[in-house]
Amino acid sequence: MRVLWVDDEIQGFRSHILYLQDRGIEVLTASHPEEALALLREHPVDMVLLDYRMPGLTGEELLDRIREEFPGLKVAFLTMVEDPDVMEYVTRQHIVGYLVKPIRPSQILALLKQALPSEDPHPRRIRTYTDRLAAAPPTPRGWMERAMILARWHQEHPEDDTYTLERRSQNAAFAHEVRRNYPQWLQEEDLLWIHRVFARQVVPEIQAGRRVAWLVLDGFRLDQFLDLLTHLEGGYHVDVVPSLSLLPTSTLIARNALFAGLLPIEIHRRFPGALEDNQQEPALLEDHLQRLGLDVAFRYRKWTDPTGFEEVRWSAPLEVVVVSFFDWLSHIWSRHPYFRGLDFQRFVRFLMEETRLKQAIQHALKSGYTVFLSSDHGWVEASQAVVIRAGQDVRGGLRFKWGDSLRVLRGKAIEIRDLEEWGLPRHWGGRLLLAQEDGYFVYETDPSRFRQFYAGWMFHGGVSLQEMVIPVVRIRALEPEKNLA
Repeated sequence: MRVLWVDDEIQGFRSHILYLQDRGIEVLTASHPEEALALLREHPVDMVLLDYRMPGLTGEELLDRIREEFPGLKVAFLTMVEDPDVMEYVTRQHIVGYLVKPIRPSQILALLKQALPSEDPHPRRIRTYTDRLAAAPPTPRGWMERAMILARWHQEHPEDDTYTLERRSQNAAFAHEVRRNYPQWLQEEDLLWIHRVFARQVVPEIQAGRRVAWLVLDGFRLDQFLDLLTHLEGGYHVDVVPSLSLLPTSTLIARNALFAGLLPIEIHRRFPGALEDNQQEPALLEDHLQRLGLDVAFRYRKWTDPTGFEEVRWSAPLEVVVVSFFDWLSHIWSRHPYFRGLDFQRFVRFLMEETRLKQAIQHALKSGYTVFLSSDHGWVEASQAVVIRAGQDVRGGLRFKWGDSLRVLRGKAIEIRDLEEWGLPRHWGGRLLLAQEDGYFVYETDPSRFRQFYAGWMFHGGVSLQEMVIPVVRIRALEPEKNLA
């Protein structure tokens, strides 16, 4: 369900909007009648919540324009005064609702449910997902569970519009929790952050005397991993454990932390310059092994194009492979009009077959290796532009920006100034902006052009369940049954 709320004091209803979003309702907002009409021309909505008295066009005049351009669109009025003339007008114009301010969020929700009864053909299926999401507690493990529920929902029903609304609602609530609790979460020793994955998941296999093939799929998301696992043939034992990527969810931060086993601030102190690129990953892993007291030979490879899978040879006790071209191909998909007509999951499925990734995994398993699959971060498809002001000192991607001159002008973002508490160095400035939900940053110099150019592209670096919750997959061949005779 999508509604447009038009009010010249819309900023005062932020808590109401969050309340509705947490219940799966997408809320577009406008503070001026002309802005409202522009939004309606661009985004179909189910209903308009309209302030009765506004500067410029009145509510009645705007209603006439809406009826003229969008016949049949449902409208409800919100007003400060319980005026008999207004009540008569509402009745005469067949308005679906009329609420007097101050308004409680629950009143709006009841109005929407009454005016827009559910038309979903699979209410029981949707209720199963939403009930499971509601039952998960707002703790780090609860958020991991929610990410898994959303991933399976998307994997099983990729065209479900209700999923999109629920995902946005969950990400809005998740961003709120991250803003409040991220530094405390980092201190929880039992949480599987990405910089703890190697020591806690991979190392026990090595210590048990097994050979390990560890494939790091750059930019692979939880739902993509679930899809990949459906393609494996034969008898294998598969464990999927969720982990949390570090912020910002960029390759420079997350993958270096994955190999180093350290927070970014610790990497910067121990290996100055390592966070500038991903060229020191073998050295970071070797240092990590030494700190763990492990003397194990490893081979590190980076496959930057699909031909890397063609001639696979597994021989070292620890084989480490960074598969970096999937992230690159994902960006190609999001920016090339030819591929945009192809569902992304089918696109990835095609790539997994054509690049022989499945065959490489199965070859390792048949060679006696335990196979680990992991990622450094996920991604989101950008849809909401966040307008920022920035000087020459700023650097970063479309979902994260470093610099001292940063300022958010319009839209939602998380601003971080106490970088050390967030496990980050002050190497690129004293301030970090993180986009949340489906947002992406555009500069104030020409926001409309940037908005149109980048909308729909795939980005990472920000705060969302799809970027931060990534799996660690362990695959082992089933042991043959013992002869009990």
